[in-house]
Amino acid sequence: MKLYQREAKIYFQQELAIDTSISEVWQLLTTTAGLEKWFPELKAEQLAEKKILTFEADGFKADMEVLAYEEPVHFKIMWDSGEVSFRLKELLPQETRLEFLEVLPMDFPNLYQDIAGWHYVLKRLKAAAEGKEEIFTPECIKQKAQELERMMREK
Repeated sequence: MKLYQREAKIYFQQELAIDTSISEVWQLLTTTAGLEKWFPELKAEQLAEKKILTFEADGFKADMEVLAYEEPVHFKIMWDSGEVSFRLKELLPQETRLEFLEVLPMDFPNLYQDIAGWHYVLKRLKAAAEGKEEIFTPECIKQKAQELERMMREK
C-alpha cells in the first residue's frame, strides 16, 4: 500500500495478487452480480449502454462516469470529484494481479475514511474472487482512517 500527496491531490495505491482468472476478476468489477459480492452499493446496469456505474447507499444515489473500459485489463471511474482505477494483469491462468489507484483532491469529504474503506473493500474483492469471505466493521474503517491520517501528517 502506498499513500502520498502531489500538489493538491492524494494518491492511494494498492496491489493484490488474486488466485483466480483475469476474466473472473473483470466480472467482479464490471457486472452487478459481481459487484454484489464485494461492493453491493455499486450497480452496473447502465454500464454497457451509458458507461455509468451507480452508487446507492443510505438514500443517496450517484451516477459515476466510466473513464476507461478496456476489457479485461483496465477499468476506471469517476469517484465523486476523484478517480478510481483498476488495472489487471494475468500472471498465470488462475492468478491475476490487481493494481488499484485512487486519486482524490485534498478537500475530498471524509478523505481518509474513503481511502480506508477502499482498503477494506479491496480485501473483500480478493476474498470474493477466491471463494472466501472478508468481514470488516465501521470501527475497522475508522481506525484505519485515523492511522492513514497520522501517517500523512508525519510525512
